[in-house]
Amino acid sequence: MKRLVLILILPMVLFAGCTSVKQMSLVQGLADRQQAIAYPEFVIQTGDELSIYIHSLNTVATQPFNVGGNYLVAQDGTIDMPILKKVPVAGKTLEELKSHITALVSDKVQNAYVTASFVNTTISIFGEVNTPHRLAVSKPITIFEAIGAAKGVTRNANIKQVEVLRTENNEEKKIVLDLTSPAIYQSPAYYLLKSDVVFVRPLHPVIVK
Repeated sequence: MKRLVLILILPMVLFAGCTSVKQMSLVQGLADRQQAIAYPEFVIQTGDELSIYIHSLNTVATQPFNVGGNYLVAQDGTIDMPILKKVPVAGKTLEELKSHITALVSDKVQNAYVTASFVNTTISIFGEVNTPHRLAVSKPITIFEAIGAAKGVTRNANIKQVEVLRTENNEEKKIVLDLTSPAIYQSPAYYLLKSDVVFVRPLHPVIVK
């Protein structure tokens, strides 16, 4: 039954020239959230740029730690911070990173807390969508939200062949999604991660005149 509803509604929603995020959420709502893949968190990888600041009531004590602000994750998975020097960060979530740095400064700064975020985190969506672009994100979004942000797919879109290109641990891989199948909610690419590239393939070859 779920598959039948998806097949009936998807063409109406996806092929609308002005598809909105709200319309796309109608398709998302068909999923049983208990059966969907667990919501992921962004994990720090080499090449990421991070914004990190250490705070406390004693601004004099924290000032030396905040000279840099933005840090690039080196190939060895570390960042080079003032006073703390090389700090291993690769493989950690932002919450884990904040806890780790808080522990490192606890003997130097009383009641410290850390704020951290990714810098210039984007997801790209190209191919048979109405507005191909790079989308700035601060957290994982679903494939439907990404397509909604691109104003839906064109009438030449093959929604059974949507490719997600992903880099993990310095290795590139391709995941193919069928947007008409309930199995999409179990796919590791149902939620898009930072730096993912989405390519909606055409049904028919595009002839450039």
